[in-house]
Amino acid sequence: MAKTLLANDLEGFTEEAWPHIGEQSPLIGAMYWSAICEHLMAITLGQIRRLIINVPPRMGKSTLVSVLWPTWQWGRDQARSKWLFVSHACDLSLRDSVRRRNLLCGPWYQCFWGDSVQLASDQNQKQEYASTNGGTMFSTWIGGATGRGADHIVIDDPHALTDAYSPVALENAVNYVRQTIFSRLDQPAKGSIVLIMQRLHENDLTGELLNPSRDPDTERLTLKEAKSDPPATGYEMFTNDLRVR
Repeated sequence: MAKTLLANDLEGFTEEAWPHIGEQSPLIGAMYWSAICEHLMAITLGQIRRLIINVPPRMGKSTLVSVLWPTWQWGRDQARSKWLFVSHACDLSLRDSVRRRNLLCGPWYQCFWGDSVQLASDQNQKQEYASTNGGTMFSTWIGGATGRGADHIVIDDPHALTDAYSPVALENAVNYVRQTIFSRLDQPAKGSIVLIMQRLHENDLTGELLNPSRDPDTERLTLKEAKSDPPATGYEMFTNDLRVR
């Protein structure tokens, strides 16, 4: 029963998994967390395929989108899905790759999904690992190698903060994602792309993708710090263009 409940409730999974991913601070439930979980579940259920989430820093976005959501989905699909993760820096990308792997192999996760989620012994490295059922998780960074196909692409902070002052760095990151990363979906009509980042500049990757001529079906969830003092929920949510069904 518990396994079934967790497999159908991403937010519930994050609450139960939180003590097992090495976070020092407790997870405190909030509306913004629920909103992100709802949108990610819509991706999993095939209700939307393109999603942009704009959030301020220090909201646990990498933990949720790059660690907890993919491991939750592997539990649902018996580790058959293929994932590609991209960040602006190698160390950040590998950090979250290791955190995913540690959770997948840990006793709490294995207690629920050990019968269907096992890593293949011949492909188990920091940057890339595969399951015995054919699923893969591959991590790279802006300008890094890809060479892998995926069902799901997660782009987590594609720009460094200093990119905001460098038109060349902004353009290089945008071009790399559009020309290299977007081509890695095995089935473009069915695969998903999730971008989560804080806005840095009008010409950052979010600004590029919000151009309606690019992909009019992209959904966007925007979260920003609330202006009330003290804020009731910590963040205001704007879902003007939300079309989740």
